[in-house]
Amino acid sequence: MKAQGRKAMLALVLAAASTSAHAMHAEIKVWADVDTTLALLKPDGSPLYDQVQLSFNPGTGLLMPWSAPVRVFSNDTGKDVAVRLANAARLLPVVAAPGAKPVPLDVKLNGQLLGTTGQLYPAGDLFDGVVPGASIVMPLAIAHGSDLPSTAPDPITAAGLYEGTVSIILAQLTAAP
Repeated sequence: MKAQGRKAMLALVLAAASTSAHAMHAEIKVWADVDTTLALLKPDGSPLYDQVQLSFNPGTGLLMPWSAPVRVFSNDTGKDVAVRLANAARLLPVVAAPGAKPVPLDVKLNGQLLGTTGQLYPAGDLFDGVVPGASIVMPLAIAHGSDLPSTAPDPITAAGLYEGTVSIILAQLTAAP
């Protein structure tokens, strides 16, 4: 009986040892996009959203606007900042019904429409000194737009998945105002 008990105990110890011999392996990809002069971040300094879903309103045929508060963080709050889009912001049909067309987007920072040419934000208006190195809190808004200025957006008439990237470029002007 003792021999069977020892064999059972040995089998239990070996089974426990074999399960603990398996190790869990975890990998975390870490990266940083570093610009030592400027960053556009959430008000608390955390990164902006990687993705934003624009909701569609079938009653109007338009996308609902999205907005979030942001701040410009800078190593030199005495310099003006120019903000622009890398390219025209638009959603492209990825998987969509026939007749689907690109959807233009309007991108605004603190109420100013951004385009591919720089929009000037004077240092005196941006940086009030309340949070060192940080601008005032401003709304960043993305909305259904129009290809022609001062015209209403065209409704989306083709169902499907539309995707795009809004690329915002900040440049610190080299000379203080």
